[in-house]
Amino acid sequence: MYLQPSQLKAKAKLDTGAKTSSIHAKNIEYFEKDGDDWVRFQFSSNTRLKSHLYEPGKSKKVITIEAPLVRRVLIKQHKRKSAERPVVFLPFTLAGQSYQAEFTLTDRSKFIYPVLLGRRFLKEVALVDPANTFLKTHSKLKLNAENQQEQTETAK
Repeated sequence: MYLQPSQLKAKAKLDTGAKTSSIHAKNIEYFEKDGDDWVRFQFSSNTRLKSHLYEPGKSKKVITIEAPLVRRVLIKQHKRKSAERPVVFLPFTLAGQSYQAEFTLTDRSKFIYPVLLGRRFLKEVALVDPANTFLKTHSKLKLNAENQQEQTETAK
């Protein structure tokens, strides 16, 4: 996936267990703009990036994102207290298509993938195949061939 408008490439994990999508965010700040609540945070597609590289001008791999605050959610955490997270709409491209989705902001430093795409987004655009990784899309030709094979087997 590519975050817009920066075109920063990031790996995303499809997470059917998560309701809302989530994105790696450091140095989250709340502020007001034109009377509305906004959020500013720093993002890197490298979740293992050292903290000092999030300082301004230290790394080209870090971008600052500002977005209107959509809402705040309580996230249930196994054997821990629920955590409140901000939610923002962010534009991105995936497999050449443009999308916009709600993302909770959280520090994902302990995880490999900087972005999780949850059920709310996936239900509208994706079919999840747990047997495969790093798929973008099936070609129409391949899908048509599979459908024809199924129809032939059903007819027998």
